Amino acid sequence: MANAEEKTSIVILTGGELRHTYFRIGMAMQPGVRVLASFCEGAEKSLTAQYTNSGNYDEDIRASHIAGRLQTETDFFASAVKWSADKSSAYATLYQVLVTFAKTLAPVLPFITETLYQNLVRTFDPQAPASIHLCTMPQADESVRDAQLEDQMRLATLAVVLGRSLRSKHDLKTRQPLRRLSLLPPDERSRRELAGMVDLIADELNIKEVVLVEDETEFSEISYKPNFRALGPRFGKRMKEVAARIAQLTAEEMARLQTGEKIEVADGEIAVDDIEIQRQEKEGMVVAIENNLGVGLDIQLDGDLIMECTAREFVNRVQNMRKEADLEVSDRIVIGVIGQPELLQAVQKHRDYIGAETLATELQTGQIPTDCLQQQEWKVNAHDATIGIARTPNF
Repeated sequence: MANAEEKTSIVILTGGELRHTYFRIGMAMQPGVRVLASFCEGAEKSLTAQYTNSGNYDEDIRASHIAGRLQTETDFFASAVKWSADKSSAYATLYQVLVTFAKTLAPVLPFITETLYQNLVRTFDPQAPASIHLCTMPQADESVRDAQLEDQMRLATLAVVLGRSLRSKHDLKTRQPLRRLSLLPPDERSRRELAGMVDLIADELNIKEVVLVEDETEFSEISYKPNFRALGPRFGKRMKEVAARIAQLTAEEMARLQTGEKIEVADGEIAVDDIEIQRQEKEGMVVAIENNLGVGLDIQLDGDLIMECTAREFVNRVQNMRKEADLEVSDRIVIGVIGQPELLQAVQKHRDYIGAETLATELQTGQIPTDCLQQQEWKVNAHDATIGIARTPNF
């Protein structure tokens, strides 16, 4: 459930000033906003090029291509809003993205885009063309493009995808905070790009600390063994000596081998193809690698992390109750909870966070407020609980 600030922004931006807001602040130098606008222009350029180079829209513009571009925009928008300090700017830029995409896709999705246009444009601007099919086809604005920022966000997104896959594989829900994520970039350029994205990655994955590591020994136990099939015929009786030397290779030596260098041993030379690399995840770490980007996730949980997860789960239950009670986004409430000691301890420890997220002016433990709007039995991070909410009086 969106917090109060985000919902308020949505309400404001669905008014008549939405388009004016975009042109006034949509191109502000907020990275989250810029990347959203940049991807929009890139997708627009790609789609219009498809139109220009094809003789028949329906046959030659493949739905998979369009869906892929739209999915990219959707994935990046969620991150862009979180990354942007000014959510009004991000939401307003989304409006422009939706209108632009609707116009660009109108030749192949005539009815859906017409509905979008009538709702998004004509509702607020009666002077606009009566139909989306009477609008001029948008032209990509290359001045809005930021290829470096797009690459940066793609790399960050890959790190997030790998992190989420590790969470899913090991049954670690997103609300469970984790202590540390280690990233091993494929090269120095990627390292620089990821360095500016660590806060976003930490927020997306609910991680306390994201660190860039120098080599995979930070999250894996690495050992080296000889490729006997390649080395046996060359070294014969001296294979034992060669195997011992390979076992003693350092990370620095291996890095040199991977650049094409060779190492002398037993009156001969060995190259990277002569070595088999064996990896074993360190205790408490899980690892994923894709496109030479390594992600190591520390999955060890302590009491503080578990209590924070309990607090986040508690907030989720209260937000659901707010929704069922048809409360306005700005309504203040009193919360009461009865439950197991571990639950009450977590609620007490994180009462400020819970109050801020749920707009609670009072948080009562061990009792339920009078005049409850909602009272329900819940499982909160495996703890039994009874939660009640009431309006804050005289607020």
